[in-house]
Amino acid sequence: MPSADSAGSVASMPSEHQPRRRLPRIVALGGGSGLPALLLGLKRAYFATPSIDAAADASLLTAIVTMADDGGSSGRLRRRYQVPPPGDIRNCLLALADADPRVLALFDFRFSGHGDVGGHSLGNLILTALGDASALPAAVRAIDAADAVVIAPGSLYTSLIAILLVQDIAAALTRRRVPIIMVMNLMTEPGETDGYTAVDHILAVRRHAPDIALRDVLLQAHPIPPELASDYASRGSVFVYQDRTLLAAMGFRTIEADMLATGPKVRHDPDKLAAAVVRCALEGM
Repeated sequence: MPSADSAGSVASMPSEHQPRRRLPRIVALGGGSGLPALLLGLKRAYFATPSIDAAADASLLTAIVTMADDGGSSGRLRRRYQVPPPGDIRNCLLALADADPRVLALFDFRFSGHGDVGGHSLGNLILTALGDASALPAAVRAIDAADAVVIAPGSLYTSLIAILLVQDIAAALTRRRVPIIMVMNLMTEPGETDGYTAVDHILAVRRHAPDIALRDVLLQAHPIPPELASDYASRGSVFVYQDRTLLAAMGFRTIEADMLATGPKVRHDPDKLAAAVVRCALEGM
C-alpha cells in the first residue's frame, strides 16, 4: 500500500457476485471526531453484507483511542474523578456498535441543567463508573495481528501524536512493520496547526515517533467549496496545503480520493473515507 501521487476514484466494496478478497485487518488510531467517522464507514463497508459474520469477524476492526480530551463532560469527569476522559471512547463505541437505535440514543443522552450531572452524557458516566481498566495489552496484540494501521484524521498533537507517544504502541508499530496509512487532515486547527502543510503534519509525527514506518498518505482529491473555505478562513482555519511533489520526494506514496462529506462543516464522509482506506490497505497486503 505503486508510484507516488497515485490517483483514481474511490474503489467500491466487492458485490456478493464478485470474488471477495480477504478483507484487511485494520487498526485505527486517533481520537476526536475523525476516528469515529472512519470507524462508522469501515463498519458499514465490512459488516453490511450477509457474507460477513460480525461476531466471528469482529477482530477485523480495532480502534485505539487517545484519551486526552479536556473539555465538556469528559474534562469535568477527568478533573473530578482523576480518570481518563471517556468522551472519545464513547463516540467510537457508538460508531462501532450494532445495537438497537434506542440503546445508542440512550448511551448518547446528555443531561440538561446545572446540577452534578448537568451537561454529562449518560455514556460518559457509565464508562467512568466502569473504572480505568487498561486495554494496552489488547491494543498491542491487535497491532501484532493487523494487516494495516490507519492514523485517522484528528487533532495532530492532542489526538494523533499523543497515542504514538505511548511506548508500547510505538514499539509494536516499529516491530510489526505493517503498512501505516495517515489520513491527512482537511483543515488546519487554530492554535495547534496554524500554517501547517501536509509535510508539516508528517514531520511532526516523525519527530515524535521516528521509528514507525509511515509510508502512505491519503489526501483529499478536490478542493473545499469556496463558500465553506471562506467561512472557515474567517475563523482562522484553512485547507491543508498538500504539497504532493515534496511528499513524493520525501519517499511517501500519496493516494488521492474524494472523501469530503456534504453539509455545512468540512468533514470526511465516513463511507468515502472507509472505501479509500480499504483500497489502500488491500494494495499493501
